[in-house]
Amino acid sequence: MNTYTEAYEFLVSIMGSVPYGIIATDMDGYITMTNEQSLQCLGISLPIGNVLETHLTEYLEDIPDLKEKLEKCFDKGRAIFELNEIHHQDKYLSFHAKPILNGMLLSINDVTENRNSRDAATLALLEGQETERQRLAKEIHDGIGPLMSTIRMNLDAVKSKLSDAPEKTQQQVGTMDDLIQTVAADIRSISHALMPGALIDFGLVQALKGLCDKINQSELVKIEFHHRGFTERLDSNVELNLYRIAQELLNNALKYAKAKEIVVQLIKRKEEVMLTVEDDGVGFDAHKIKNILQNGIGMRNIKTRIDVMGGEFTIDTQVGKGVHATAEIILIK
Repeated sequence: MNTYTEAYEFLVSIMGSVPYGIIATDMDGYITMTNEQSLQCLGISLPIGNVLETHLTEYLEDIPDLKEKLEKCFDKGRAIFELNEIHHQDKYLSFHAKPILNGMLLSINDVTENRNSRDAATLALLEGQETERQRLAKEIHDGIGPLMSTIRMNLDAVKSKLSDAPEKTQQQVGTMDDLIQTVAADIRSISHALMPGALIDFGLVQALKGLCDKINQSELVKIEFHHRGFTERLDSNVELNLYRIAQELLNNALKYAKAKEIVVQLIKRKEEVMLTVEDDGVGFDAHKIKNILQNGIGMRNIKTRIDVMGGEFTIDTQVGKGVHATAEIILIK
């Protein structure tokens, strides 16, 4: 056995022992070396020998971001790049590519467990938030609400005895009455935002309609709400998640988009539900979508809620062309 063969076999043994996938290619993208871990990550059922000397991009049709990056490296010049937490089949994979002497070296890490653990922690946090919202809503409804009603009744009793009081005194009492009404309305609004009664009592369609009607009352923006296909209620957790997603998307449209018109659609087809929120606002650079989904707390919560329901979330936007956000989930019986 010559020195080259010994070195090659030693390198192959090292590649086989590492806990992540490794693929080496030549300058044109043809695979020169790989290990079993990389084939498992990419879902390639062929033996290693059958993969060697084939083009790497042949196996990346379902990972278009990685395929595009590698094709650019092979065609226009090699460069280091990373892609993190790319969903492929039933896994989340992170890729790191860098030039080597005669080609490219791609490492593949299966980060599914880490991703699922983080999502579980985020979901637990969201569930904790919902529990706290329900507790606060109940406290307001059962405690502060009746207290405000009692104050109002006592003030009405006082007003009935002030017919002969000076006009200034009656005006002050009238002002107090107005303030109490305002505070009571604000309390009802806060309680509704924490846990909308319409969602619990009447379901997602009526809750979203009520949310859009309330925003329309401001007259600062026009919201249209359309729904189709709902003949019965959904699972309560699905309804709650979709309601919170709609809340967050509408909040973003009102807060950042400077939109004048917003269209909300909720459509059910067989075992699929699609929620879309489209605005005519300022939009943003589509290249920032990935960063926003990873780093924006509200958007990350949306993505987590959708992932938990086994759905897909997409954003279509351009600067000056508004935002079209879509959440699609498959209902599980």
